[in-house]
Amino acid sequence: VDDVATKRKVSRRATDPCEPWNLLLTDQEGREAVTLWRRVMTVPSAISPRGEVTLVDLRPRTGRQHQLRRHMAWDCGSALVGDVTYGSDAEVVAAKRWGRGLMLCSNGISVRHPYYGRPGGEGYSEWEQIKGQMESDLIQEKGSDSSGEWVGRAASLSLGKDGSVWLQASIDLPNKFRSFLATEGKRAEDAAKRSVE
Repeated sequence: VDDVATKRKVSRRATDPCEPWNLLLTDQEGREAVTLWRRVMTVPSAISPRGEVTLVDLRPRTGRQHQLRRHMAWDCGSALVGDVTYGSDAEVVAAKRWGRGLMLCSNGISVRHPYYGRPGGEGYSEWEQIKGQMESDLIQEKGSDSSGEWVGRAASLSLGKDGSVWLQASIDLPNKFRSFLATEGKRAEDAAKRSVE
C-alpha cells in the first residue's frame, strides 16, 4: 500500500478483524521500523473525526524515534488520541478538546534475563540447577498458565524456543484509558439521544 502524502511504503497492513495481529513494516528515516498491532476495543465517540476511538495493543519490534505514533498516524491513518504532532488537522482539534495528553503507555516488557540469559552463558548452569525449585515456588504462589510459563505476581520467567530464559513484567492498563473509553462511549450515547429528540 502506498501512502502518497508521506512517500512511504507499507509492506503489509492487514485490517481484517478475524486476523488478531497486524504487521506494519515501513521505512522511517532510512531504517526499517516494525510494529505488531491489534484492536482491543472500539467505542463510539462524539468528538473523534471518525466517530469512534479504538484501544490498540502495540508491540514494537524495532525502536525508531516516535515509531508507534508514526505507524498509527501515517500507516494506519489514525493518530493516537492526544497526538498533536502526527495527527491530521481534525485529529489535532479533537486531541485538544480531549485535554488528556497523549494516550500512550507501556504496561509490559519482555527481555532476555540478564544473568540466566542464554544457554552456555555464565548464569545458565545456575538456572538449570534452580529452575525446578523456582518453578514450584512460583506455581505455589500463582500457578502456571496454559503456555507453561512460570507466573509470579507481576512477572514471569519462560524459556524461549532457543532455550534462553526470558523475563516478562507487566502492570494493569492505567485507569485513564478505561475512564476515557467509558466517557467517550457515554458522550456518543448522549449525542445520539440529542440528535433523535
